[in-house]
Amino acid sequence: MKKPRRYDAWRHERWPQKLQQAWLDANFVGDALTPSGRAAILAPRTRENAELALGRYIEFRGNCGLPNDPTNLASIIQLHDLRAYTHHLLETVKPQTVLLGLTSLCRALRLIDERLDQSDFRKVIRRFARIAKRSRDIDSRLLSPIQLVEKALEIMDEAEQDPVQGIRSAETFRNGLLILGATLCPLRRENWRIMRIGEHVIIEESMPKFRFESDTMKGRRPFECPIPTEYSYFQRLQRYISHFRPRLLNADQPDPGFLFISRNGGQMGRATISMAVELTLMRRTQKRFSFHMFRYSAATFICEFAPERMHIARDILHHRTLRTTAKHYIKGQQTRAIQMYQNLVAAAVKRAKRRGTKKSKPNGKSRPPKGGA
Repeated sequence: MKKPRRYDAWRHERWPQKLQQAWLDANFVGDALTPSGRAAILAPRTRENAELALGRYIEFRGNCGLPNDPTNLASIIQLHDLRAYTHHLLETVKPQTVLLGLTSLCRALRLIDERLDQSDFRKVIRRFARIAKRSRDIDSRLLSPIQLVEKALEIMDEAEQDPVQGIRSAETFRNGLLILGATLCPLRRENWRIMRIGEHVIIEESMPKFRFESDTMKGRRPFECPIPTEYSYFQRLQRYISHFRPRLLNADQPDPGFLFISRNGGQMGRATISMAVELTLMRRTQKRFSFHMFRYSAATFICEFAPERMHIARDILHHRTLRTTAKHYIKGQQTRAIQMYQNLVAAAVKRAKRRGTKKSKPNGKSRPPKGGA
């Protein structure tokens, strides 16, 4: 029997009836005559995070014997309750994850009732943001696009040279193609996971491309880009579709149409696609490079090698503002700034020494001043 996911206990179907209905109203998609709910314009992942955050908080209050009265949401976010909930989360997850959970909880309550006074709640979030330091050392685990491309090509060549062209070689080639694609086109993990042949991967036209509608993008804006041709990516993509992907399909089930599929022939789960990349790179680089770090790698690479073109990092990551790109995705800026400063100082000292050497005599003695002693 399949073990139920812990997130299932936090879905709105398990909430109190009135809270459940309030959430459904917030997510209602209207038409020309009926307005949509406040959550309908958000990206699916954002809505899901808000739902899970509120569900987890409801579960916590229920376990503590506290009421969950939707007619008085202000009573749900009392400071002493939020403080207890924060300490409860800190026992199991990192401070940065707690901060994200509190932010999603605040969003969920606002979606249910936009008139709710959340001033105290926002103060809690701001205070916690000052002490919640990032516990993940991304800088030490970051791989450059150059390293990623080299490893991806090695992985795919290894799959091609495998004498037994079975499921194992198919998974190896799939992982290498996924790493190369995410390096050259750093989309979010969810976009790669839901990518379908013919819908998001257009290869029949004169210019093959990746295409996503606004409802599948986090920023709620459509995205389209040519399929990379560098490193024979398009040819490798066709090779995967025709040769390796059929080995992963289940003969007893119809083809689901997803580009990247699991060894059982179905859509790859979020954890599955993350572990496929992380474990593959871990074995070859000894670094825990997560799927989302492709985006860090791209922005950091542009900042380091072409800082005058930083604006393209915003477009590559599909951000609305460059501030978001610089704040969250460019890693090691302080270290590189200090190194650049040190190099400038060292260069200035060398120039000064050269100038001093030219002014001195060959025997090393300084010239006497003009006009005698």
